[in-house]
Amino acid sequence: MLLDAVEKMSKIIKVNDPRDPVKVKYPLVPTLFAIILAWIGGCTSAVAVARFWWEHFEDLKKSIPDFPDECISHDTVNRLLSLILVDDLKGLMSHFCQLVLDNASSGETSIKRVLSLDGQTPRATEYEVREGHLGVPDDDRRLLNHLYYVTLYDSTSGLALAMDEVENKENENKACLRAIKMFDLTGTVVTADALNTQRSVAKAIIAQGGDYVLALKDNHKSMRKAVSDAFADASLIEKCGDTYSTGVELGHGRIEERTVIALSVDDLPNKRPFKDWLVDCHTIFYTVTTSTFKKNGVERKPERRFFVSSISGDHPNIAELGYRAIRDHWKIENQVHWCLDMDFGQDHMQTKNRNYLRNCELLSRLALNVARQLQPAMWIKNPKEKPSIASVVDSIKMKPHKHLLKVANLFAYGKL
Repeated sequence: MLLDAVEKMSKIIKVNDPRDPVKVKYPLVPTLFAIILAWIGGCTSAVAVARFWWEHFEDLKKSIPDFPDECISHDTVNRLLSLILVDDLKGLMSHFCQLVLDNASSGETSIKRVLSLDGQTPRATEYEVREGHLGVPDDDRRLLNHLYYVTLYDSTSGLALAMDEVENKENENKACLRAIKMFDLTGTVVTADALNTQRSVAKAIIAQGGDYVLALKDNHKSMRKAVSDAFADASLIEKCGDTYSTGVELGHGRIEERTVIALSVDDLPNKRPFKDWLVDCHTIFYTVTTSTFKKNGVERKPERRFFVSSISGDHPNIAELGYRAIRDHWKIENQVHWCLDMDFGQDHMQTKNRNYLRNCELLSRLALNVARQLQPAMWIKNPKEKPSIASVVDSIKMKPHKHLLKVANLFAYGKL
């Protein structure tokens, strides 16, 4: 069974080998599979991958067809990851995600999937000094350029679908547009923070068949004021609004209550500030979060936020759907960025080779996707305690031979 899964996976992995065929000592597909397996085990540097290979060489040799006959050096790992084209690894991650989504349960087809867009900068990726600014010392770290990556995360299925780099002299919106255009977004709601509340992003989401829920802040002052004034009208809310409240929630040492109010744009008395947003913006949301510290009873100032959305105001339970989309947006912080930092050491990846770092970032997201798919299997084995991503990573690192079949099945068939 394992050999069949590995052989099928080998046919699916379509990554071009940039090396001279005459000099190839380590075949690309089995070598790349071993590197991915090491990455899932938290070995996120060339040295760590080489050590993982050495420690588990016998098990890998027995299980993976055409596996090399000797251990690999960290220089070879570094050189290989520096040569592989980032677009090839993007294609591999997209194919993996599509397989998993195709094999997902069909019981939730009526529920819109929530996709979250957000950017992140690995702290160790300072690569050159920008021109100085008045009042800022020349040795200030804020003057250093950083590599910046945008991730499209499926909050519903727990998959990082795509990653793109913000290139030199462009903003995050351009990378978001490239990520959006990679997928058919039919049946999804795409969320983003206020930085990406731009017409170009909204148009791209609609063009791909999706809906958007975008944060509204002072980068659109006149529109925000019109929305704020509308929600300040109690009679309008009572007549036309839809309200959803979560009730009391306990978490992170706080007692919290969240309320979401939805209004149709058609019911607003002042639509002029919306300008060309009126083409596809149909609903606005207002969220209020009240929280009290459980330990000392101190109540925080209520947090109030506004959102614009293309979801029709006639949608049943529109306020509840808006709440779910807004709440699920934060999963990209908790389930992707935090895990990449803490479990895959993203902030410690220091390198001067830009293509190597791009591939490392993609491998980390691919490894996180695999680890998240392995969580339920480990939970069934020990139902009293749901395993964390860290425990999955540790298990792969210590005993990879026990998980080889599951990992191969995920790449070959999209299921365990």
